[in-house]
Amino acid sequence: MEKRPLMRDRSATRFAGRAAWCISLAAFVFFARAWLIKGWGSPLPFWDQWDAEAIGLYAPFRNGTLRWQDLFSAHNEHHILLTRLTDLALFIAYGGWNPWAQLLINAALHATTAAVLAALFWNAMPSRRDDNAAFILGLAFLFAATCGWQNALHGFQSQVYFANLLDVIAIAGLCGTTPFRRYWWIGLVSAGLAFFSNAGGILAAVAALAVGSISIGENRRQARSWTALGLIAGVVGLALLAGGSAPQHAVFHARSVTDFLAVLAHCLAWPWVNNGLFFPVMQLPLVCLMLTRWRQKIVLTPMERCALALGLFGFLQAAAIAYSRGAALPEFRPLSRYQDPLLLGVVGQLAAIVTLFSSRARFIRMAGLIWCAVAMAGLIILTETNFTLHLPFKRAQDRANLAIVRTYAATHNPAAFSSDPNFSGPHPNPRVVQHVIDDPLLRSTLPREIFAPASSDATQLPWLIRHSAALTAASGLILLCVIGNSLRQKSTRSADESTDFVDEHG
Repeated sequence: MEKRPLMRDRSATRFAGRAAWCISLAAFVFFARAWLIKGWGSPLPFWDQWDAEAIGLYAPFRNGTLRWQDLFSAHNEHHILLTRLTDLALFIAYGGWNPWAQLLINAALHATTAAVLAALFWNAMPSRRDDNAAFILGLAFLFAATCGWQNALHGFQSQVYFANLLDVIAIAGLCGTTPFRRYWWIGLVSAGLAFFSNAGGILAAVAALAVGSISIGENRRQARSWTALGLIAGVVGLALLAGGSAPQHAVFHARSVTDFLAVLAHCLAWPWVNNGLFFPVMQLPLVCLMLTRWRQKIVLTPMERCALALGLFGFLQAAAIAYSRGAALPEFRPLSRYQDPLLLGVVGQLAAIVTLFSSRARFIRMAGLIWCAVAMAGLIILTETNFTLHLPFKRAQDRANLAIVRTYAATHNPAAFSSDPNFSGPHPNPRVVQHVIDDPLLRSTLPREIFAPASSDATQLPWLIRHSAALTAASGLILLCVIGNSLRQKSTRSADESTDFVDEHG
């Protein structure tokens, strides 16, 4: 009679511990991204924002001509419903265009994805080791890094973060739970919604379909699983039928099998995007895990199915990038904005590493440590390259473009756009920017920084961005304290459980 309250207390303690880990991780990732925004962000809209947002969304909304079907219409290859709804909500809330709020939304979505991944793999980690701590720290390093700086610093790219979040939820529901239960349905709905954020979002459903087929092969008497696979296949089929097209982007497609394979190797080698020879190393953990389970004839656990699905998702994303952008990438390297989806594939590899750590084989554990060292080295090199090369160029580009736009806003002289030919400009077509600034209805909604003097560096950063450095340090310290406290409680709990067993059984 006394065991049940004790068990309930322990269950509540574990839930509180898991929540503390996830919240502290999300806070650290969010403030780290806010710090990146503070140092390298800009209030100036960039490229697609001038036509897709200002002309395609805000103008019809202000004119009263915006229709529901406009929200569902394709933007190039993508249906960006969720991005449009978010941008429109921010536009209404702030009474105009607020790029800083858009960037913070991107950071929040990115941090939420990290927290969902932490919650997904929490209960499935082998309990004999401090695997949760290792996995959480790995997520913190991966998600706080600057690999996707283009997405982090461009408000329009919320579509990528919506897709990543929904893809993780889809994989968790479709691969980590029994078909037709509540979380499975949530996963199926998330897989469909991911398509309405980014075209690549549907690849999570494809990965879940492949993993589900493997599970059926393990147990052919599960007739319900065939129905579940049919529903997932239906979602994929509907997405393919409703997919957008961009004939103008055909020139970017891979010109040959050689180009396709070269880009594929560089993508699969992430974070070693500059050296495709690392791709076998970065893909090795899941291969080893699957071979181990196949040789042992062991059915995959829900965690292992989710890890496999994330790995397959990363592979499919790499293949999609290699095909659709194979002719447009310098030296076959994926651009920063393509790297956030690849990150999820690496998370699957990390989960496989943690699972393999439970093995008593010294060779496997040593191989896992080597993989972690190689991945960390690649992440450090990529981060250093971003901070020393790409981000400084981006800052110079933003300052030059902001000066151009400010000059035109003050003079309405088109010659302002030819003042600095070394940069691509705020939009490939200067007339688009001119149209937005010249339109009285849109001009009143533009960020106020645009109408400052051309030589002004004054920006009005939100409070969270202004104090992001201190908040990042504080949240990182809290995360370390939570990890340390959980590890201490784990040792104490193990001792208490041993005492309870002795008291009960003598």
